[in-house]
Amino acid sequence: NPTDGKCEIRSDYKIIDIELMDIQGRLIKAEKIGGNVYSLDISFLTDGVYIVNINTDRGSVKKKVVKR
Repeated sequence: NPTDGKCEIRSDYKIIDIELMDIQGRLIKAEKIGGNVYSLDISFLTDGVYIVNINTDRGSVKKKVVKR
């Protein structure tokens, strides 16, 4: 999972929006999507662990992303 720039998010369901948060839960970025695939640019972040909250029309899921 470690990435240095882009993270592709795919879903079987329509992605309504995503929220990128630091490990303390502070919101860094929020985006409205409206599709099934999204390329999240995290190249501007410092190295570390982040949480992506993915809200779809069928519910929500949280995923860890490691930036290096």
